[in-house]
Amino acid sequence: ALFGMHPGVGYLATTAMTEPLFLAELLWSLVAIAGHRRDLAQAQRAGADAAAKQRSASRHLIAAGILLVCAVFTRYDGWIFATAAWVLVSLPVLRAGNWRTRVGGAWLLFTAMLISAPVLWIAYNARQFGDPLDFMRGPYSAKAIDAKTSPPGSPHYPEYHHPEYAMLYYLKAAEMSAAPLGAGDLLLTLSLAGGIAAWGASRGRQGGSLLLLWLPLPFYAWTIAYGSLPLFIPIWHPFSFYNTRYGIEMLPAFAMFPAFLLAALVKWKPGLRIWAPMLAALVLLANSVALLRAGPLIYREAVANARTRIAFESALARALLALPAKARIVMAVSRDVGAIQQTGMPLRRFVDEGDYDRWRRALADPSGEAPFVVALDGDAMAAAIRRHPRGLRLLKVVCSTGQPCARIYQSEMFPGW
Repeated sequence: ALFGMHPGVGYLATTAMTEPLFLAELLWSLVAIAGHRRDLAQAQRAGADAAAKQRSASRHLIAAGILLVCAVFTRYDGWIFATAAWVLVSLPVLRAGNWRTRVGGAWLLFTAMLISAPVLWIAYNARQFGDPLDFMRGPYSAKAIDAKTSPPGSPHYPEYHHPEYAMLYYLKAAEMSAAPLGAGDLLLTLSLAGGIAAWGASRGRQGGSLLLLWLPLPFYAWTIAYGSLPLFIPIWHPFSFYNTRYGIEMLPAFAMFPAFLLAALVKWKPGLRIWAPMLAALVLLANSVALLRAGPLIYREAVANARTRIAFESALARALLALPAKARIVMAVSRDVGAIQQTGMPLRRFVDEGDYDRWRRALADPSGEAPFVVALDGDAMAAAIRRHPRGLRLLKVVCSTGQPCARIYQSEMFPGW
């Protein structure tokens, strides 16, 4: 109920953000891993049914591998999650001779899948962008964006190289995403107590699988501190919104572990079997209503950061629609793709930074790649036009308060347009 009725998850599901998809992959892979570990443990005690349990354990492991490959291609969080899941799965498989059975073959395929996914991504970056580590050090990486927004000599964000601050900021963002301000600390306490209850209930057998739900906490603490990825929340310095959606990845832990605590409470006091779930349901319903009335944290961030951008992207969309139909356009789309969304134009009409070869040619000769060129103040195309202005005629300038101006040029190299 906490997860399914959460308005922040509902809002994110309407956007192009990848967190909801990643959470689905994370949760279902955990289900598959838990099923694999259960079947593997039962196979060791099943006697005549051992072969059937091994087949079931193998199927669960292959399913987990497919889901984890999807997670690797969805978010970089998936790389760490898949690595931790591989360690968790490998220990019991390699122990007690399980690797000699049918499960051992499934484990080899599982391992090959998890290795191939990041290798394929690195190969894609090498082919598409000319650098196998473009996602780490390219012009659109977190490191490059941080360098642009934090000029030399300016102070970095508060969590920069301070993992203890990063953990506090991330935990607070997660709490604010999951519960109204003031109830977040209580939810975290209940989740920690529920984690202990879950471990005790499973006697550690499935507890290791559940511990993976806490993985976002150390991952984001390290990434925020050392990965040039700031997180801002409105109640702490610098009192603004940025990347608050990362906190939503703690929601499965906040949803699952208090449920284990509730189960332990009912087991201890059987008389609460009816009343405790009803009371919990009312609390969760009140939590969702309170979050909806206040506005989910990620929605409030979108409203705060889009006030000036929406007006600018709408004006830019109208200018793009005024260009001849089907004409190809050179434009860096990653920052203001909302303008293209409003036009309904397919991305294949654009020569953009996602096409390494053509974009590189366009930067070297802005007038030679398409009939129309759009440059936003401060972007790579604006710098390229300053270096190579020949053959371009300025058609229109689109400006809006709080946003860089966009300049639309026509190329003389395509007289038919």
